Amino acid sequence: EAHASVRAKAHFLRAEVLLLGGAWDEAAAAARDAARGREKSSQTSDRVRSLLESAKRAKLSRDEIEADVASGKNERAMRRATDVLRSVAPRAVDVLLLRARAAVAARACGRAKADIAEALRLDPAGADARFVLADALRRCGSSAGFSLEERDGRRSSRVVEKNDGPTAFAARALEASAVALRDCLRVDPGNAQCASRRRRDLAATRALAAAADADAERDWENALAALDAFAALDDDGAFRVETDAAACRAASLRARAFGSGGSESSSDAGKEER
Repeated sequence: EAHASVRAKAHFLRAEVLLLGGAWDEAAAAARDAARGREKSSQTSDRVRSLLESAKRAKLSRDEIEADVASGKNERAMRRATDVLRSVAPRAVDVLLLRARAAVAARACGRAKADIAEALRLDPAGADARFVLADALRRCGSSAGFSLEERDGRRSSRVVEKNDGPTAFAARALEASAVALRDCLRVDPGNAQCASRRRRDLAATRALAAAADADAERDWENALAALDAFAALDDDGAFRVETDAAACRAASLRARAFGSGGSESSSDAGKEER
């Protein structure tokens, strides 16, 4: 009897720890093990029943949060995630990352940064956290203190350093995202979503480099073509404003060049480049 009581307590403590971390099914299984070890204890039965109900509600809430994020109901997703984290599972990494994803989409970049940092603290080898970090770096960038140098310790590439036009932010953000995605593939080499996103980001970076080269050569046709290629790779429209500004500038300068017979004086060129 004494051994059974000790085992039941151990199972129940394990269930509580699992619940704190968001392992709903494992927590429920451990709680049932505790109940089997103390079948005659009404107190244990009540505690197990309460834990099972908490796990069930939290798991349902987690699924509803995921659905909210998928449908773009980001403010509601953040509120629901906060409720789960505060009341049931403060160490639930997947709930933290769902709130971070909603925060990125809502441009609540400070919230996203804090949640990603906490998720990486709880799960230092987590690939999912690195994928969400890459999205945050693309869409929030330095506005929330995310930076390539902080995470990688390297200087920016030539593509970024030579780009000081409307797409400069996009170039920096994409390079930082690629670093996070490379880190994701380091901890999980077979991660398909990180590999796919990194390929797209690198292709987008090449398109921006082509646009910058064409801009430097005042080849507005090729600049516009490269910007069109970049826009096609910007699947979530994260850089639509910057792309539209760069394309508007290139189109205006092309029209001026054609209007002046295809050439511009060096003084005019210097005035109109910015």
